[in-house]
Amino acid sequence: MKKIAIIEMTFSSSSLTSYEFPEKLNLDMFLSTPPSTPADYILHAVLVHSGGIHAGHYVVFINPKGDGKWCKFNDDVVSSCEKEDAIDRNYGGGGEQTSAYMLVYIRDSELGQCY
Repeated sequence: MKKIAIIEMTFSSSSLTSYEFPEKLNLDMFLSTPPSTPADYILHAVLVHSGGIHAGHYVVFINPKGDGKWCKFNDDVVSSCEKEDAIDRNYGGGGEQTSAYMLVYIRDSELGQCY
């Protein structure tokens, strides 16, 4: 008979690290050949988890047109929000209970094709 051990890990908020992410980024330096259009990207969506390791809630912030007008999708409620709500308050760490866990960027030159 095999025994299964369950190990519960606990994390203190002081052990978590805060990671800032940019609203705009350029990836030209990572390309092997120069692109015909700059590899400039804009942050389109921030998927966020709030709560602890055993329970929490998920919301998503979306900048639909890349114009800095953010929307918050929280279950069945959609509302407009500030950039700070979508980006600055979701770096995690330092006792924060909200952390971005996935970022979606869209290349600036492709924004017009998304809508």
